[in-house]
Amino acid sequence: MAVVRWRQSLSAVHTWLGLLCGWWLFFMFATGTLGYLDVQLDAWLQPELHEQRDVSPQQALPVLQQHLAQQQASEWRVHFPYQQQRPFYEAYWRSDERHAAVLQQQGEQWRLADMPDWGGQWLYQLHYRFHYFGRDAARVLACALSAWLLLVLISGVVVHKKILQEMLLLRPDKGLRSWLDGHNVLAVTALPYFLVMAYSGLLFYGTSAWPAAVQGGYGFADDARSQYFDDVRSQVPQAAPVEPKHGVDLLTLQQMALQHWGAGQLASIRIDWPNGMARLTRVEHSIVRGGEMAYVDMATGQWQAQEDGKSALQTLQQGLFGLHEGLFAEPVLRALYLLAGVMGCVLIASGHVIWLRKRERRRDHWWHVVRVLNLASFAGLPAAIATFMLLQRSGLLGLDQAQDGLFLTWLLLALAAIRIAPSWLYGLAAGLWLAVAIIDWWHQPLASWQAMVQGNGDWLAVQLMAWSIAAMLVAITVWQRRTALQGATR
Repeated sequence: MAVVRWRQSLSAVHTWLGLLCGWWLFFMFATGTLGYLDVQLDAWLQPELHEQRDVSPQQALPVLQQHLAQQQASEWRVHFPYQQQRPFYEAYWRSDERHAAVLQQQGEQWRLADMPDWGGQWLYQLHYRFHYFGRDAARVLACALSAWLLLVLISGVVVHKKILQEMLLLRPDKGLRSWLDGHNVLAVTALPYFLVMAYSGLLFYGTSAWPAAVQGGYGFADDARSQYFDDVRSQVPQAAPVEPKHGVDLLTLQQMALQHWGAGQLASIRIDWPNGMARLTRVEHSIVRGGEMAYVDMATGQWQAQEDGKSALQTLQQGLFGLHEGLFAEPVLRALYLLAGVMGCVLIASGHVIWLRKRERRRDHWWHVVRVLNLASFAGLPAAIATFMLLQRSGLLGLDQAQDGLFLTWLLLALAAIRIAPSWLYGLAAGLWLAVAIIDWWHQPLASWQAMVQGNGDWLAVQLMAWSIAAMLVAITVWQRRTALQGATR
């Protein structure tokens, strides 16, 4: 009996915690999954930008060197283009404040231009920064939601004692039973992914959300937090200050990396002139975050390889972070990441549908509240994201205005969900995503055809994403319409 009561208690936890945090979790899964294609989205949102994956360092670095040398900056940072992760040479420097620029071509010459509005990167960051929230509040909320997701997952596994036996059992046309079967199949199929996302998300800002995690090992002293980060981070070698005009240039640093690591292995260069050292970071090829590094004395040009001093716990932590971000993944594995993210969205939505189906006969005040919030989340959010993409792609509004447009659209659709039939809202969302899918074919049919024939990976990824989301929303619209007609004939 004790086991039965325990399962019943966990069932209540699974139901109510899943319901109350489900809308937030859907927001995180939807924006995080779409944001995983941040580089591809940025290329689609701003097609006028010229990628530089094929631009040699001999072309780019002298331009960057000349520009940075004129800035009187104490710190330089240069990022190199690399496959799916970064298509541009980017420069960052700090004088009185931080500055950033990207390499772009004008005619036959290359020059540094102001950093573009990275809409795709903003969409990715939205799933843990929440835009209008302060930094600390967003971190606490992200950690709390990760903890709640972990609890919902564990309670769901315990409650469904036959979950493994029924993981592939789907009984169509059985009403609520069919929804439960689908919910279980989605949960079990991608359960390792969900657990890793939840646990690693909890670790990302755990020290900010729960300072006691640091105080437990480092005490309550004022410098306890600083001591913790000093132990976690690698120690930087010290050297005498160097003036940029007397130090090793960027191209020489790149040649040194080429000699030690091979072609295409340099991810970034960071130069701290007051410290007289440059840090070179190698492209990451493993799941564990924090690629191989080396330091170069900017006065003498001496190469100092950085030994991997990570403890087992640090390696585990960085491995979980690497799994969460998925930057190491090749195209097939990236597609599986995206599929698992979509499954997470559908899993959350199906759980909320099950809650409504179980209480459909009562239809009390709270049933209508949950129904409206479901529509606002599962139809309104996709429509708002598509609106954001169309606004930024049009070039008529800047990134700030497009961001506000996303939330304003979402608010208006949430209010409309009170009165408008679900099929209309899902139909509107489907129409907006169809617009995202066909806008290239409408404005640039020849260029779109060439991109498809030539196998432009970035363009094809956005096209596949837009058509897939539109197809899912059309299917939901048809189902909602059919359900409404069946209800009217009863």
